[in-house]
Parts: sequence; C-alpha cells; structure tokens
Amino acid sequence: MTYYSGAAYLAAPRPVVWGVPGAFVPEAIGTEAMRQPAAAIIQRCYRWLEAAVPILPQAAAVAPVLVTAVQQYAAQQYPASLQQVAVVVRTVQQLQAAVPGLPPL
Repeated sequence: MTYYSGAAYLAAPRPVVWGVPGAFVPEAIGTEAMRQPAAAIIQRCYRWLEAAVPILPQAAAVAPVLVTAVQQYAAQQYPASLQQVAVVVRTVQQLQAAVPGLPPL
C-alpha cells in the first residue's frame, strides 16, 4: 500500500538549511533558489547594522560574520551564506532583547 511508503517518507529526517528568519528551507531545493533569500537577508542585516551601530557601537561585532556571509554569497555558496547570516540574525535577536532601543531587523 502506498500510504505506508508516503508516511515513511514524511517521517524520514531531512537535512535543512537556515533561510529567512523563522523559516527552514529543505536542502533539496536547488542552490539557485536560495540566492534571492540569501541576498535579501544579508541586505536586511547590513541595513540593521548601519542603524544599530550609532545606538550600540558593540553591535559592530557582527560585521565580520556578515562579511563572511557576503563572501560566501559572492562565491555562490548560498547554503553556507544562509548559515552564516543565521548567526547574525540570532545575535541581532539577542541584542534586541538586551537593548530594547535597537531598530527592528
């Protein structure tokens, strides 16, 4: 019966790659499909950093991680770029929790 094979397929663990905050993108999606989300979140993080550093200069500590994400993006390593930018997003969320005056991401 195909029901069992379908249920087994749905229950099987799948590798995932961090995408846009709060969303996981299956690795089965081609890397080209990750290009636009990676570019978008990198741009949002960059704009956040520009706005946050005058308020909290220590926020600049995420810049090297963001630069690595940009370099991986430029090398068309979109899954790796998304993973790097996920580190930035988590750090931004922690900073926002600690310093309520920071701009939204």
